Amino acid sequence: MVFNSLIFIFMFLPIVYLAYTFIPTWTCKCSILVICSLLFYSWGQPASLVLMLVTILWDYFTGLELSLYEGKKRKVIFWIGVLFHVLILMVYKYFNFIFGFTSIHVQLALPVGLSFFTFSAISYLADVYLGKSNAQNNILSLALYLSFFGKVSMGPIVQYHDMEAFLAKQHKITVVQFGEAFQRIIKGLAKKVIVADQLSSMYSTLSTNTTCLGTWLCAIAYMLQIYFDFSGYSDMAIGISRLFGFEFDENFDHPYIANSVQNFWRRWHISLSRWFRDYIYIPLGGNRVSDSLYIRNIFVVWFLTGI
Repeated sequence: MVFNSLIFIFMFLPIVYLAYTFIPTWTCKCSILVICSLLFYSWGQPASLVLMLVTILWDYFTGLELSLYEGKKRKVIFWIGVLFHVLILMVYKYFNFIFGFTSIHVQLALPVGLSFFTFSAISYLADVYLGKSNAQNNILSLALYLSFFGKVSMGPIVQYHDMEAFLAKQHKITVVQFGEAFQRIIKGLAKKVIVADQLSSMYSTLSTNTTCLGTWLCAIAYMLQIYFDFSGYSDMAIGISRLFGFEFDENFDHPYIANSVQNFWRRWHISLSRWFRDYIYIPLGGNRVSDSLYIRNIFVVWFLTGI
């Protein structure tokens, strides 16, 4: 299911919001959100639900294990937990690519949003390991963090310590906040449907045009289409999440007005660059090291981002 589908806009979202609003206790609200999020995630691809449930259970028990041990054993548990997620990501991302060069004709369906909830899963383990957060004893709360339909399919990538406080209790919103959230949803929907989808049609039409003007228009259409598509979806995700009391940071900040590649990277898919900064770049030493190590750190971050 996607945000811009009629069934989501006119059925799924209103029903979930009404159920969430009128159910009295936070435990029941949390349960409803988890169930509906799993339904949203598995819509059209039921087999992917198994992977999501395995991820939730793996992180839950790994987090509890991390809270029991110290020293070397704790480090081993952490790296086993992370490598499990990385292995799953690599298998699904590159299985078809690798076997495409062989005579074996097997296609592995890529689960929707695999990268996004994998990054979230690693974020939880890293935050517990680094002491930023305590291990989550309530499996419902962890399941909500990993599967919440407002971010599971296309982000933004929300780090666990940023969402931890919202998982403990209900955060009520005012009428003004409801209006702002709804306005954000409409804005994102307009960017996706009215702008991005039309630019996509323009790009498809011009993709075979080899004239100078046609090539330039095709490139510009594609450049704008990927921005309005992704940022529009992020706007909808932020607005939808605010309806349920979750505050997510911005994922785009007018990237096409950037005056350098570095500035562009800080403005485009902000949650991804922040994730690599906090969990890869800074632990490696960031820029507070020698020049050779600084170059290594930059290379590692970009290499992993590319993969």
